[in-house]
Amino acid sequence: MPLTVGGRVNSPDATSPYNAFPGSVADVSPLRGATTAMPMTPPPDDPVAVQLIAALNDPGVPEGDQPDAAMDLYEHSGPWLEQAVFEILRREDFRSVLAQLCAESLAEIWAREGRVDEAFFPELRGRPWTRCSASLDRVHRT
Repeated sequence: MPLTVGGRVNSPDATSPYNAFPGSVADVSPLRGATTAMPMTPPPDDPVAVQLIAALNDPGVPEGDQPDAAMDLYEHSGPWLEQAVFEILRREDFRSVLAQLCAESLAEIWAREGRVDEAFFPELRGRPWTRCSASLDRVHRT
C-alpha cells in the first residue's frame, strides 16, 4: 500500500525525503483515530521545514544529510517544528550528535523569538542541554 501525504502518493523514484512528496504541505492532516501523548499541532505551511524533519526521521537518508538538516532547523520556527524536534531529542535519548545539533538549532529559534519553552527546557540534559544553554547565553551576551 503506497504511503500518502495530503492525498498525494509518494514517489518511488525519489532519492531523498526532500522529493518524496510533491506539492504543498498545507493540506497535510493527522490520521483519523491516531492517538498521541501530546496534542497535535498542524504542520507549518513551510515545505522546507517539513523536508528537514522528514530527513531527520528517515534512517535511510544519505550520510551527512541528517546533521545538515539539524543545523538548518534554526531558520524555521513554529509549534509543529518544535514538537517534532522535541520528539527527535527524546528518541535520541539526548545523547547523539544529532540531538546536540537539534538542541543548538532549537536554542537559536528560542533566542530569535525571545522565549524558551518552559515545559520542555527542564527535560534537556547532557550535551544537548550544554549546547542549547551555550547558544542561548551567547545570544544573550550580544
